[in-house]
This record gives sequence, structure tokens and C-alpha cells, in this order.
Amino acid sequence: MIAKPDWSSEIGDAGKTGGPAVDLHVHDTHFVGLIAGVPKQVYATGVVEKGTVTYLTTQYLYGPGGPAVTASSGAVAMPGRPFVHGFDVYLEKATLTHSSAGVPLTVYTADGKTTQPTLAGGGDPILAFADELQTAVTGVTTGKMPDLLGGQLARDALVLCHREIESVKTGRAVSV
Repeated sequence: MIAKPDWSSEIGDAGKTGGPAVDLHVHDTHFVGLIAGVPKQVYATGVVEKGTVTYLTTQYLYGPGGPAVTASSGAVAMPGRPFVHGFDVYLEKATLTHSSAGVPLTVYTADGKTTQPTLAGGGDPILAFADELQTAVTGVTTGKMPDLLGGQLARDALVLCHREIESVKTGRAVSV
């Protein structure tokens, strides 16, 4: 979630950036694809301003027995609220949580214990982004793109964003 950015007049222009439902949310859909795969359908509700989806909450529908996955994203916070991202992952024997608003990666286990794993680079978000960019540069220069940065995952993430926008605008679940 972010405030409507004063650093980009184009983020609200769906024709140039896809609007917040693509420009911001594509990172969420990429993460969803990494942890749960591509769903069969999406059902999203949200806010549409001048034809552009500026906020959405999506249920990713995998079918019977599939995971339950939901994500929210948008540019609807009031000015002054910093950019925030994070996740909660509920598993059979553990819960993982993280927030850029000061909650480091934390693992809660079924026995009631809590741990905060040591991450490469100490969990520094700037180093994490720098490492991601360096991985992409290395992939391009060597011709060996890592699977996590592959074109198929990026395509899948973008397709999900567009299906979610369609769902917000139609009020119906949309097949992927």
C-alpha cells in the first residue's frame, strides 16, 4: 500500500503503467505465483477512479483442496504514510510473517516457539533489492536467467493483474 505518489503522475494512467493494480500489484502476483502457482480463477473487488483500478483485494481460486490465497494492493493511503509491503503465510505447522513496517521475517511454530531467521545481508531491504537487480544483470550478461526471474513467471504475474482488473470492473470471478 502506498499513498498516491507525488513522484509519478503516470502511475494513475492505466494506459502507461497499468495503474496501481499493475504497477504496484505485479510484485504481489509474482509472489503469489512463486508460493502457490497460477490459480484457476481470480475474484477481486476494489476501487476504480477514472477507469483505473487504484486499489484491489483478490481471492486466488485454485479449486477444491487448493490453497487459500488473498492479496491486497493499491495507492489509497493518505499522504505521509510510507510505502509498506509484507506478507503472512499460514502453513500446516508454521506461520511466516514479515512487514517492511518493522516486522522482520518471523516464524511461529506449532509448539509455540518463535524464531527470526538470519537472512543473507542481515535482511537489509536495500541489499535485497540490490541483490535482485544484480541477479538480473548476471542473468543477462551470462545468458543464464535464474528461474525465479524467468519470463514465464513475469508473464503469469502480469496476466493475473489484468484478470484481477477485469474482475474488479465486472464484479465476477475471472478465469486465468
